[in-house]
Amino acid sequence: MPRSLRVGLSCLVCYSAMLLLPNSCLATSEPKGKALVSAMDNVIGHQTEWNNWTAWNSTMSQFFAQDFTYAFACPNCTYKSIRAWYDGEHIPWNVAFPHTTFAGTTGIIFAGSNKYVTLITYAQSTFVNDFTPGGGAGTIPATHAPVTISDLDFYILNDEGKIAWNGCMADIYGIMVQAGFRLLPKPVLPEGRLYAPRNMMGIPGPVSAYVNPHHAAPSHDVMMDTLERDWVRGLPTLAHWSEDAVFYGSYGIGMAKNRQLFVQHVQEPFVAAFANRSVAIDVTVCEGRVCGAHGHIKGLHVAPWLGQPPMSPPIEVSVRFGMHWNLDEQFKVLDHYATFDLVTAMLEMGRDLFKEIKSNSTN
Repeated sequence: MPRSLRVGLSCLVCYSAMLLLPNSCLATSEPKGKALVSAMDNVIGHQTEWNNWTAWNSTMSQFFAQDFTYAFACPNCTYKSIRAWYDGEHIPWNVAFPHTTFAGTTGIIFAGSNKYVTLITYAQSTFVNDFTPGGGAGTIPATHAPVTISDLDFYILNDEGKIAWNGCMADIYGIMVQAGFRLLPKPVLPEGRLYAPRNMMGIPGPVSAYVNPHHAAPSHDVMMDTLERDWVRGLPTLAHWSEDAVFYGSYGIGMAKNRQLFVQHVQEPFVAAFANRSVAIDVTVCEGRVCGAHGHIKGLHVAPWLGQPPMSPPIEVSVRFGMHWNLDEQFKVLDHYATFDLVTAMLEMGRDLFKEIKSNSTN
């Protein structure tokens, strides 16, 4: 039996045993949602039977509801069943990026409860074949060279303990840049940085066995206040950030090593571009002092953002985001991660990046 299959099956057996014998395989303090996602992610990460639909469906049905929703980060890439996900994203991803290695196996952040789970990681692979998501958004030509892709997930479990919704956001624009298609202005800030949170809570963290459960509620309050202050109201005074805070953004935005750089190169351009901002949130989750939120920031596009000018008259644009916060001992922001679905946002603003790649590739 191949090693990848042995590892994947051992994880599945471990998860099944955990349901019956709480002290086997996993700590009893591990929330059921995290335990399920961890077992599932190990199977996927080792590409166990990845191109065998019958075996794949049998395994994934242990974790996912048959009619679950998989919301991937590209235009028209939401799939509403295990089969639709398998054909639309899973197979195209594994064909394009075989033998992928994910940082920390499950990620550099892995937080959750019995019902909600989130993680953030990055993948390293070789871009072997063209990447064509099944939603018909377009194609990114293969480079046959190494590629590093930031990736995050949010999960909602149903009452039966299976995944009913999975919001997955890979940095699709980052793949485009690494494939030689820099379609948006190069940012002042360095790109492609996704360092582990500085908290000594484990990698991936937090390790549930050592989490103070009383930290979740105040951390959630700080996360919601920070989301409102920084991205909706656009307040430049970041007193809720640590003096040592660092921001990690998608390709096209970059990493800000301090609060001032974040305000100047990330927050101010975003606030200037979108008026009458509001936020709609799908999922929030905090474990200890590590939190995540997934949703959309909506606003009237009134000024250029990432080089894209507004339409006339201006239109409302919905920018999908996945964000994470690591808080210090004083519950101030120490590490802030933000991934935006830039490709879909640009399409809403009148620019089809996949179409531009196709045009550039045929010229």
